[in-house]
Amino acid sequence: MRSSHARRRRWRTLLPPINDRRPRDLDRARAIQAVAVALRDGRLEKLPCEVCQAVEGVEAVHDDPAAPLDVRWRCPAHMQGRP
Repeated sequence: MRSSHARRRRWRTLLPPINDRRPRDLDRARAIQAVAVALRDGRLEKLPCEVCQAVEGVEAVHDDPAAPLDVRWRCPAHMQGRP
């Protein structure tokens, strides 16, 4: 059986480093984190779905990750732009 060190070294060669993520993914992650912090601090509040006014399960939708607190609130049924 291989040692755990050899196993870790093998996985390191198979998986790309975290720093190789695309910049878009990093911007999206930062925007999601900014919304979570703003909700926690009370600077942003969840609103009903802007399509059907549902209150439960709404999520923030970012049109532009560069403006992280500029979000639209959508329920899961309308998340993909379905009317």
